[in-house]
Amino acid sequence: LHEFGHAFACRSVGGIADRILLWPFGGIAFVRPPARPGAELWSIAAGPLVNVVLIPILLLLRIAVVRAGVAFDTPDVYRLVMMIGYINTAILIFNLLPIYPLDGGQILRSLLWYPFGRIRSLQIASVIGLVGGGLLTVYAFTTGSTWLVILTFFLLTQAVTGWRHAKALQMEADEALQPAATTPTERPPVL
Repeated sequence: LHEFGHAFACRSVGGIADRILLWPFGGIAFVRPPARPGAELWSIAAGPLVNVVLIPILLLLRIAVVRAGVAFDTPDVYRLVMMIGYINTAILIFNLLPIYPLDGGQILRSLLWYPFGRIRSLQIASVIGLVGGGLLTVYAFTTGSTWLVILTFFLLTQAVTGWRHAKALQMEADEALQPAATTPTERPPVL
């Protein structure tokens, strides 16, 4: 549902969202919103907003399960509802970490786009992603979490990719500002 939030929001602003990949670490919605900070912000923020909307729904479901006596008659159903609620909340909290390329890092980038521009905001978000990913890696090794080590490797490689992309965009922008080679518009007279 989280990834569908990204996809539907992207399409609502005229972007392209035609693929969602589900893998052991979660999901990735491949979204290409228009190159505007507001369109990008909405496309990225919609995923976590789905998780926010699910919190009261799952809480009401939990209350209904308890009141119906299901929690005592079939505790597995109650545990399932509880686990879905915990997983939803964990996904929300983790995704909102300001580590690029997580949603929190991309939201930060979109917000920084307003004062700093597209390229500089990506540079800043990538550096924050590298620092945050590094800290998360230390935590992963400290706790001995193999899954988190693998996930932080992915996050760090994507933060490096973001930095490289920002550098490439900067080079393109610099080249566009260079004066074009001038050629004379009039031919010299032939003698």
